[in-house]
Formats: sequence, structure tokens, C-alpha cells
Amino acid sequence: MVTGKIKVSEKAYETAVREIKEETNIDVDEIFVVPRINSFYNEADDEIILIPVFVVLIKKKC
Repeated sequence: MVTGKIKVSEKAYETAVREIKEETNIDVDEIFVVPRINSFYNEADDEIILIPVFVVLIKKKC
């Protein structure tokens, strides 16, 4: 699972593509939104964080 933080003026799906490239050096061919939002409670800041979920397709490298 690849994770990361959204930069200012960056869309969530752009973050996903960027983080995949940064963490795995894999280029994304297609990206899809999973119809689910993950959430967790951040006790330190007393806030609930909502996290979009994506699935990506990549071409097999030979």
C-alpha cells in the first residue's frame, strides 16, 4: 500500500500517481476511484481524517 500527503493545489488522484512513482518507480497507466472512503481519528489533533482509495493498472515490464 502506497500512502502520502496531498500537496497544496494537487488533486487526490494526482497525489496517488506521484506517490506511486516516488515510492516504487512505477508509472501508472490507468487509475480508478474505489467507491470507498477510509477514515481514522487523529487523537493528537482531535480530528477525523478522510482518505480516498484508488486502484491503478500498470503495464507489465518484461
